[in-house]
Amino acid sequence: MTKKTSSNGTPGASTLGAVVFGALVGGTAAAAKGLRAVKNGESSREEALRNIARETGTTALAAGTAVAIMGRTGLGPVLTTAGMAVVATGTKYAMDSLLLSASVSAAPEHAPLTYPDESADSEPAKPKAVKSKTAKPKKTAPKSAKTESAETKAAADGASES
Repeated sequence: MTKKTSSNGTPGASTLGAVVFGALVGGTAAAAKGLRAVKNGESSREEALRNIARETGTTALAAGTAVAIMGRTGLGPVLTTAGMAVVATGTKYAMDSLLLSASVSAAPEHAPLTYPDESADSEPAKPKAVKSKTAKPKKTAPKSAKTESAETKAAADGASES
């Protein structure tokens, strides 16, 4: 019997294909996330590029490892696919843990953040007055004043007629 190989005849071609595909998927997802972080000011450009490179590499290695291990088992399509998911997840988790602990310990120490001094003598800022959007009722004169003015007007008109 002949040994089962990938479609192009070499046993490692499927592993190499998985590495390339993993790099493509991981890099694309990390690039989209990095672009948004830079655009929103949550990350610097250099930090985003480091994250993209790390995600591309770790996803590529996780996919390649999963295919290399599970592709040799001969378990059948369903179990092999499930096994690839488990192996790739475990590999990615382990690599992320290693890289995260290495990046935290190698992170440069920087000066503590400082804020502008607020002197105790200065008064705190007062909140701005907000205009109400509801219409205020107009002030009207009492009814008795209206009737008096009408009566005086009528009396004045009567006096001018005579």
